[in-house]
Amino acid sequence: MTLVPEDNGVVVTCHGFDAIFISESARIRKGIITLSGHAESISHNMSLNNEIIWTSIEAADFNVTGRRLMGIKAGYAIVRIDREQLDFLFEGNLLADIANVFSSSVLPIIMAEIEEALAAQINNELPPIINALF
Repeated sequence: MTLVPEDNGVVVTCHGFDAIFISESARIRKGIITLSGHAESISHNMSLNNEIIWTSIEAADFNVTGRRLMGIKAGYAIVRIDREQLDFLFEGNLLADIANVFSSSVLPIIMAEIEEALAAQINNELPPIINALF
């Protein structure tokens, strides 16, 4: 954990954790190629850098009292997946089934998009969860 005083925030860094992702309706598009279907991923040795910025949020009774509470907003998130320690299963349309057979050559093509999607999800989902605790 690193303090970032100029942003009133903190950067949380986690290395070497495992994660399981399951999606019943995954859709991955690269150019004209679209893979859709069921996706499962078991990732070992992942890393995450996430900036959390402290801010004030409006209380539920803000319109009446003008009261504000401590809360957070997202700065940035960077997710890295160790490509050598990733198990991936994709089942669905014909292209998804073909991609599953050749996943070792398909994954490097879509890995950047997967990491970006995970980072965006963290930035979108984490602040509301934390702010609901205040």
